Amino acid sequence: MTFDVAGSTQTNLIITGVIGLVKQGYGVLAFLVFFCAIGAPAIYLVLISYALAAGALRAAWPGVATAWRWILAVEPWSLVPVFGVSCAVAVVRLDLLGKVDWDSGVIFVVLLSLCCLLLGRMVDRPRIEMILEELS
Repeated sequence: MTFDVAGSTQTNLIITGVIGLVKQGYGVLAFLVFFCAIGAPAIYLVLISYALAAGALRAAWPGVATAWRWILAVEPWSLVPVFGVSCAVAVVRLDLLGKVDWDSGVIFVVLLSLCCLLLGRMVDRPRIEMILEELS
């Protein structure tokens, strides 16, 4: 996101915010932001893809049961949809002060938010768990 106020321009990425928090001495908060906005969503999407592919192919891939346990543990920490909404609110508010450009980042945040929301709501957990138990 690029923010321009009276000719002063600042461009930021998600990771830029994390680095800024570390530099200001907020290491724990930086870790939490990194984990909830980047780490947990990445772990969640990789593991759920693995588990769903194993279930769809009826393949007893190694570590699928462990992957499912990690999915259940990490999913509540994946705050991408919350991040997307907070970015939208921030852009609306910041637009009152200056010019805000989202570039291509908005497409990524919206698509990632939709993927996380849809996966969380559309996956039939009892059925997946039953299939994974059959494969074990």
